[in-house]
Amino acid sequence: MSYIGGTLSVVSGATSPEDASTYGAKSFTEIGNVISAGEIGDTHEDLAATLLKTGRTKHSNGAKDGGEVNVMIDGEDFTDAGMVIIEAANGGSVEHSFELAGPTQTWYFYGLVRNLRTLEQDANTKAGIQFTIAVNSATVRTATV
Repeated sequence: MSYIGGTLSVVSGATSPEDASTYGAKSFTEIGNVISAGEIGDTHEDLAATLLKTGRTKHSNGAKDGGEVNVMIDGEDFTDAGMVIIEAANGGSVEHSFELAGPTQTWYFYGLVRNLRTLEQDANTKAGIQFTIAVNSATVRTATV
């Protein structure tokens, strides 16, 4: 199965409580011409301790980090309604909520928009935009309706 048909949408503001019904009640604006959205989900810090008696290292899960989601956009359409929101949010301190809808699952999360840039410009590169979402929430996953 591929992710063909998937969409990435945005709305200003963090979501609380972080659950599917609260996210689902928001009026998201689709971001046009999305090529890709990077990996989504938490990583955990490794809390490791090597026991003196056994010499065996024991691992525990520490703090969670949503990391960064890199987004690639085809073209440079800054009049696209979603891109208008992204450009205004870039580098600011206002969190935005995101909905990434795939063929069978929808993921919700919120964070800060940063690093909005145009792609390298040369004779063999298609025009495009990239930006990063610094995730500040858990990822809520639900079945796509």
